Amino acid sequence: MADLSNDLSLRQLEYLVTVLDLGSITKAAAVLHVTQPTVSSQIALLERRMGGPLLERGRSGMTATPAGEALARSARRLLEVGQQGVAAARDLAEGRPGSLAVGTLATVATWVLPPALALWHDARPGVQLRIDEFVRRRHLERAVIDGVVDLGVGVPDSSFRGWIEPIGWERYVVVVPPALRPHLGRSVSLRRLADVPWVMLDADHGLHRYVRQACAEAGFQPQSGVQTRQVDTAVQLAAAGLGVTVAPANAVPADLRWASVALRPPLRVQLSAFGTHAPTPEVSSFVDLLEPAVTGLDRL
Repeated sequence: MADLSNDLSLRQLEYLVTVLDLGSITKAAAVLHVTQPTVSSQIALLERRMGGPLLERGRSGMTATPAGEALARSARRLLEVGQQGVAAARDLAEGRPGSLAVGTLATVATWVLPPALALWHDARPGVQLRIDEFVRRRHLERAVIDGVVDLGVGVPDSSFRGWIEPIGWERYVVVVPPALRPHLGRSVSLRRLADVPWVMLDADHGLHRYVRQACAEAGFQPQSGVQTRQVDTAVQLAAAGLGVTVAPANAVPADLRWASVALRPPLRVQLSAFGTHAPTPEVSSFVDLLEPAVTGLDRL
């Protein structure tokens, strides 16, 4: 692994991002309270270390080359993480409450975490709480790795390097139209549903791929009649008669439980809390609350 301390500094990255934001070295120097030659020389040094130009002059001012744009994207994340770290350290040093940023999947944020978040917030009302929701698992994991959030709650990849704390199983059911419900028992196999229309989630949704994979293992591909971006919409459409859909059991509202049928064999995913750094007291106290009795998940 390269020694980044020999290649760049956060200050140089700040110069680059500020020039791009303002479109001018002169304006960037004024905002950063340094001279224009200082900004120019540091950008030139950065370009030499990167092996090529990072900025070019366009009609609207200074813009990024492809290499500059790639570096700027990472630089913005690094600067944000650095600012968050400085703010957290100052808060602790001055005796102020800290903060907690939780990254999670959209479905988990809606139907799993709210009770635990409410308990945690009641116990620490002065601590700033932020919830970042992601549709794709890999985007959530990237946010955890980059330090954008303090921890993730979802399904980390098997290649994830960090701490992982399993918190329970998210169980799925199939929601079926009224006309089909009387013909099914208390449970049904996915294969039984091979020839009926499906309400599918949009391809960008993480559950879309999971459902397609489960159906493929059952020997078929679902016939998509309707597509939607939201799980709760898919549940409503299925219960209204537009097709069948698979959804987390706790995503089915009480008035539509009649339309849900257990899957045979069970279809479920293990959820975990995970992070890359040693958990802070705020993170540890939050993870301690993620018990099935609170979240509604099936026990491990």
